[in-house]
Amino acid sequence: MSVTREIEILLIEDDLDYADHIRSLLDSQPSYRFRYERVSLISEALKLLRDRNFDTILIDFSLKELNSLDRILEISNATSDTPIVGLINASDEDRANEAIEYGLQDRIIKNEYDEFVIVSKILFTIKRHEAEKNTLARQKVFPDELLYDKRTGLPNQVLFKDRLEQALLRADRDQTSLGLVAVHLKQFSLINEKHGYRVAESALQRAAKLLGQSVRKCDTVAHVEDDKFMVVLEGLEKTSGAITLSERIIRAFSRTMRIGNHNLKMTASAGIAMYPDCKGFHELIQSAEWAMKRAGDAGGNRYKLYTDNLSEEAIWKYSLENDLEKALEEQQFELHYQPLFDLRKRKVIGLEALLRWNHPEEGPMMPGAFIDQLEASDMILEVGEWVLDEACRKLKVWQSKYPSFMMGINLSARQLQDPYLLERISSILQKHNINPASLELEITERQLVDKNDAVSQYNIQALVDHGLNLALDDFGTGYSTESYFQHFPDNTIHTLKIDRKDIQGMLENDAIAERVEKYIEFSHKNNMRVIAEGIEHLDQLERVQMLGVDVIQGFLLSKAVSSSEIEDGLRRNQFSLQDLRSKEVLKLYEL
Repeated sequence: MSVTREIEILLIEDDLDYADHIRSLLDSQPSYRFRYERVSLISEALKLLRDRNFDTILIDFSLKELNSLDRILEISNATSDTPIVGLINASDEDRANEAIEYGLQDRIIKNEYDEFVIVSKILFTIKRHEAEKNTLARQKVFPDELLYDKRTGLPNQVLFKDRLEQALLRADRDQTSLGLVAVHLKQFSLINEKHGYRVAESALQRAAKLLGQSVRKCDTVAHVEDDKFMVVLEGLEKTSGAITLSERIIRAFSRTMRIGNHNLKMTASAGIAMYPDCKGFHELIQSAEWAMKRAGDAGGNRYKLYTDNLSEEAIWKYSLENDLEKALEEQQFELHYQPLFDLRKRKVIGLEALLRWNHPEEGPMMPGAFIDQLEASDMILEVGEWVLDEACRKLKVWQSKYPSFMMGINLSARQLQDPYLLERISSILQKHNINPASLELEITERQLVDKNDAVSQYNIQALVDHGLNLALDDFGTGYSTESYFQHFPDNTIHTLKIDRKDIQGMLENDAIAERVEKYIEFSHKNNMRVIAEGIEHLDQLERVQMLGVDVIQGFLLSKAVSSSEIEDGLRRNQFSLQDLRSKEVLKLYEL
């Protein structure tokens, strides 16, 4: 049997007919039992409040005695624990809004709401008031050092969450919008690495000051992570208010900082989310952070506004990015390896390292499900460096038995734009004592020919000059004209890899077959090795052999497998075949 909740109401109303109307509306609700005390004068209410507690107070703004809003303040001072709700006419809206400064919690417009809305308003006001009391109680329990960030003096994550909860309650009460701006300082970690802790801390304190100067006194600026801040913007009428303040933040960080003897550049990326467009506390934070990440991905020094039409995609991408950040920390990534078979030498000459993600909930995930998210963020640099390090670690083990083994590793566009790429790779090669010529770094046609990307073009030549081999991956899917190779010195590209789509299509389409033949002739003419990807059937194998392909990889001989399966295959001098018709080929490709 359910228990009916009892709610005590003090009604300050001198119109008996209206008082009866309110009583009848509330009595019609079966889930609650209301107990009333009606008085017609504010002075009578003040006497009652000395001795009795109520869940809420309803006061009619038409009372002759309510000639000054100071009377609301008197009631509020008499009972700090009881929310006050005004019963108003539509013409009293402005006066009711002003009364909020005197202690009014909410208002109900007479004759415009049915009993369900009135009950909901009363209950919501009570619950909100209880939440505010709980927050104050928590703040009394926690000393200031647990609520404020020692490094910046700003509210920390604990106090930020409380401030945001209260701001949301006030936004509901006042029928206003609220903006949340997530701010990321893009160069903070780099400043820390390059100039040291003291300079970085000074820069962080300067950033906190800039943020405080960029917003209004009524706004909350909180430091929630090393390089991340949250700004709560209250009392907004339109989204444009949040945009204006965000533009002010971006401008503040566009200037060079002078810290000691250092001129530092620390740009900001800001993401804006609006309430009530975003429904509730958690969605508001997620949306602001997602918009902030998008601003950073677009180059930083800008803001992005979260919009409704992005909601499903945004929440999914935000969740995926959070999972990816955990994946590296919790060692959820692993490498699988697909053998590379030399058709002339008739043996495995190396492996291509391919990334896999063992997601704790979704299970094993192929790169197609997450690689775009990695490449859209700086995480690709960390993951890419891990791939290089892990692949080289395993290569060193395998080279102890097969000294000429090589390893193919994909480089993303973001990695190729990294000014420290050569330094990272050189460090890994030195760590594992790997000959640079043992690595074949795979890049795409677009990366090769993008003359507007000076860093990538520099890195391509620097990698070759350092003795590393470059392979052009998925050749045939992009530009694929000989003229593009003329932009680079001879021997820049060591290997050309023909895309699996051309391999699959060449048996059925003469034009594709002619194109593949042309690629092979061109490669050999320019001293490039040719790898055919995606060999799945015997007729494909026979055709590429006839055309003079040097190396093959594909499911016909082996899918990409774990390092333990590779080691087992190496011990047995064979790999399991995916196509039963091709067992007779096994003898031809012994190690």
